[in-house]
Amino acid sequence: MHWDLRAVSSLLELTIDGYDGVDMVSFPGKMLLPSTLTSLNLFSLENLKFLDKGLLHLTSLKKLRIDRCYNLQSLPEEGLPSSITSLDIVVCRLLQPKCEFGGEYWPLISQIPQLWTYKFIQSHSLYQNEALHIPSLNEISTDCNEAPLLPALSICRCHEGDSQASICYKVCVGGDWKRGCMQWDLQTFHSLVKIVIESCDDVEAFPGEMLLPSTLISLQINGFQNLKSIDYKGLQDLKNLTVVNCPKLELFLGGVLPSQLESLGICKCSKLVAHLMHWDLRAASSLLELTIDGYDGVDMVSFPGKMLLPSTLTSLNLISLENLKFLDKGLLHLTSLKNLGIGRCYNLQSRLKKGCRPPLLR
Repeated sequence: MHWDLRAVSSLLELTIDGYDGVDMVSFPGKMLLPSTLTSLNLFSLENLKFLDKGLLHLTSLKKLRIDRCYNLQSLPEEGLPSSITSLDIVVCRLLQPKCEFGGEYWPLISQIPQLWTYKFIQSHSLYQNEALHIPSLNEISTDCNEAPLLPALSICRCHEGDSQASICYKVCVGGDWKRGCMQWDLQTFHSLVKIVIESCDDVEAFPGEMLLPSTLISLQINGFQNLKSIDYKGLQDLKNLTVVNCPKLELFLGGVLPSQLESLGICKCSKLVAHLMHWDLRAASSLLELTIDGYDGVDMVSFPGKMLLPSTLTSLNLISLENLKFLDKGLLHLTSLKNLGIGRCYNLQSRLKKGCRPPLLR
């Protein structure tokens, strides 16, 4: 702690793990660090209470990770190096409440100009008001089963001028939040463009009571074991829809896909695919990519069969369709198709004959 490390002029990464108990109350304290450092990791420093203004000399620091420093209480009053792009605060029970939205150190963290990723993992439950007061929210991902009461929050701020909106947000919720997260009102988040929701077993209809913003471009629903219907009414900008492992899902309300939809992915949703086989998808006049993964066994012998596909399709992927035996002449209507992927269709017997090959297919 009394070393002058500035002579190590090529040092880029420094990790200090005090698992066996290091008597370090303040960091860096009297330790003189080289300004070349780009990554600093402080692990299991049980006696560490303060980060002091010596950190400000680390003008090249990009990544700062603080992990299991249970007695750490404060950050430098002057703030952290403005060069930081990634900040992780993991299981620091005294410091973390001060670093959350509305906490004492939130202004210091939120004003770091280059900050791209901010992540903290804590040991207490996440309150709804803490989760939903970041107005420039861009991406939210919820997993209602995997996390216990321990939430994980990641915030990524895109650089100025980036084509994406400014905040990427991830929260893992569990326990009583299984139902709670499905009642969120997200309509006020006008920059929210992507939602990924996983493992909400009690939900039968989506979005149900959840209010989604009309700005949504991408929606992924994964592992809703009892989900029966999806309603995308009001999502006039929705371009990408992916549904995975929803075995009871039977229909999209309204009977047609959004006309502006560009990409549709269906995996392990046998009942939904059974309904789609009789759908006229030509109304989805913007659809470019379609993926059907019948991992759990879809009763499809011929493709496209009675399914009427839009001629706008440029990419078609058929995966794990165990009962598929034939590709039929319905493919000829796909005059824009350029990429055809077929994988793990073990009983497919017929190849694309010359007369059944879409004209642009390579």
